[in-house]
Amino acid sequence: MRRTLLLLLAIGLALFAAAMAPLFKTDPGLVQIHFRGWTLETSVIMLILGVLATWLLISVALKIWRAPAETARRVRERRSMMQLEKGLLALTEGDWGRAEKALQHSASKQGKTTARYLAAAQAADGQDAGDRAEYYLEQANTDNAKQRFLVALTRARMMASNGRYDEALEILEPLHKRRRRHPQVLKLLSDSYRALGKTNELQALLPAMLKAGVVDEVTALRMRLETSISDLQQCDDLAGLKASWQSLPKAMKQTAEVIRTFADQAGQTGRCRAYRADFAQQYPQGMEFGLAHSLRRSGCRRYLQAA
Repeated sequence: MRRTLLLLLAIGLALFAAAMAPLFKTDPGLVQIHFRGWTLETSVIMLILGVLATWLLISVALKIWRAPAETARRVRERRSMMQLEKGLLALTEGDWGRAEKALQHSASKQGKTTARYLAAAQAADGQDAGDRAEYYLEQANTDNAKQRFLVALTRARMMASNGRYDEALEILEPLHKRRRRHPQVLKLLSDSYRALGKTNELQALLPAMLKAGVVDEVTALRMRLETSISDLQQCDDLAGLKASWQSLPKAMKQTAEVIRTFADQAGQTGRCRAYRADFAQQYPQGMEFGLAHSLRRSGCRRYLQAA
């Protein structure tokens, strides 16, 4: 781009000089410069050419002066890029030690660059070196909001992968408020909620996950089913079981797995002791109709009424 602009400028100056040549031929003009007793007389065209020649000489001199430093900088950049490629390839292969070493060298040559330090943090985390991973995250550049978001997301991802879901949620929930449809934030949030048994929060997150394309309709339905079953399994008394059952959507109450879970929990409360033997004997296939009929015969019919 710069060379193109210079070329266009040179062509423009040449055309301008050609257009002005007849004028300068008839009247070249006269320029006098007085300085400390010295007088310089020249024509306008010679003055212009002298200024251009001086500018050209200064530019060439400066370029020659900067050449060693520029060459050294390009060599450092080339080595840094080679180390970065080496580190990323090792990271892909799962060679955490070699990846961390290469990425560390790459980052040290290029300064505090976010991408290099985030990759180095992941390599350190792969070696269960949490202290080094945190050090790399702290070294990453966080001058703008995008960089701060990426550093926080990487930290949360490493916490979740190490089973520190409570700590990950402390980071992910504020991130979700700022980036409500970010796929990675939604995925990590759902994994953390599921691991911690936070079924209500997971249910509330499903619409955003569907809009962001993190899950499809089938997966969302399966997740709703899992959370419904988990809610029922957490009930240890009849009142809580009834409340959980009545809070379920009507379609969910007709699902065989949900009915089976309800029957198991109802049987554990002592109100439907006849359920298990009756169901095992008459409905081994677990059909929805058989489950519902078995529950009615076991005295649990009133809990199957629509909420």
